[in-house]
Amino acid sequence: MAFESAHVRTGMERAWILDDVSVPCSSQVVRMPLVEVTLIQGRTAEDLRALISGLTDAVVTSIGAPKESVRVIVREIPATHWAAGDVTIAERSATR
Repeated sequence: MAFESAHVRTGMERAWILDDVSVPCSSQVVRMPLVEVTLIQGRTAEDLRALISGLTDAVVTSIGAPKESVRVIVREIPATHWAAGDVTIAERSATR
């Protein structure tokens, strides 16, 4: 399985864009771009849906992938389970 990855960081959150996850399908190879996003919990279902749609559209536009082949995985992490410098996001937010 071949892929290229690009790590995108926005503030404390990250997204991995994995391109060319290839899966054999009968006699041809189907390319399925995979975008993985890790976020702190707390967004609405509508916000997450908009994110998925926006990421899908960006992949279709930027690399010409068929929309039905684009995969998006969103992981939500509790603020108590994400730390930097031995301080969780929850602890950091409480001190503001």
